[in-house]
Amino acid sequence: MIELHDLPLVDFKDPLSKALSKIKHVEDIVGVIKDKKLYGIIDERHLSRILGDTSQVKAGRVAIKAPRLKEDVGLEDLLHKFSTNHFRALPVVDSKGQALGYIKRSDLLEELLSQNLVPRVTAETVMKTPPYTISSNETIGRLRALMKELAVSHLVVREHSKVIGVVSTFDLMPLRFAPELKASLRSRYKVGDFVNKRLLVLVAPTECLVDVVKKLAETGSSFAVVENPAKGIRPLGVIPVRDVLALVLKAMTEGPQIIISGLPEDEGILYDDIKEELSRILAKLAKMFEVGHAYLRIKEGKSVYRLDLTVELNGRRYRFHDEDYDIMPAVNRLMDTLERAAGKIKELSKKKGESIVEVIEEYGEG
Repeated sequence: MIELHDLPLVDFKDPLSKALSKIKHVEDIVGVIKDKKLYGIIDERHLSRILGDTSQVKAGRVAIKAPRLKEDVGLEDLLHKFSTNHFRALPVVDSKGQALGYIKRSDLLEELLSQNLVPRVTAETVMKTPPYTISSNETIGRLRALMKELAVSHLVVREHSKVIGVVSTFDLMPLRFAPELKASLRSRYKVGDFVNKRLLVLVAPTECLVDVVKKLAETGSSFAVVENPAKGIRPLGVIPVRDVLALVLKAMTEGPQIIISGLPEDEGILYDDIKEELSRILAKLAKMFEVGHAYLRIKEGKSVYRLDLTVELNGRRYRFHDEDYDIMPAVNRLMDTLERAAGKIKELSKKKGESIVEVIEEYGEG
């Protein structure tokens, strides 16, 4: 049984400093309440000095709308929610949206270990490669540019020749709440300012994944860095906690999966709505086709969100995309497009000698 922790609460108009005084550990979160309902959360990233005098900042202004867990949440849903982002803890709410408590990611990892659900494979078989690195002395501007250039969400940070941690887009959250200072912050702050060295987890390539997960649960870290036996050489790879959770989920889940990735942290509250819409359409399509996995990738651009949807129908992969200033309108249009395309595919498949090439050209196929 995964423990439900008490969730400290502050009002939307309370100073951020009041919420921060309640955070003692890397996995602690504080709920922000508005109109008696949970509005968002404050976590340890808000301790950043970038936010300045926190007694002058309203908690509600910087609260993150993280995904919520239902009070009857099961193990599979926990794996879904925690494997789609880097949150170390998520709030639990009732049917009215009122806060009940929160669940720590480390407790989920402990539960997986207790049920022997973590595969007994070596670290090198599941690590991400290559592990791109950056110096702790580089500017935040250079960090963001390199992430964009390499199309990655995290980089291993080195101080001289020594690995000191991993920095991800998740750690850069304070920048989102200081847009008027963003340009100067990129040159003033260094990568090392965003690295919590206490969260560093180093593992050997031959180390069992079970032992890796134990270390991740003990520290609350989001990454394990796989060391190179040859000292002074760049590490061999990185193991994100999200990948471990996704691996366990895949082994547990029977039938088609709905995989949502790239949902921005401050839009995490939309996860359930997006999944519900996808599930509804796929259930309708299952009456006409053999439906496989569905993958929805959300990418945040400078002014719009780009959504790329891949759906498997009768063994073929079809790809669709949409863009909008808001996520849900794009999701709704994607569902309409998918339904129309499926109807056309079904209609053409009944006609002898007809081909679905025109459908592929219109909607795209992978």
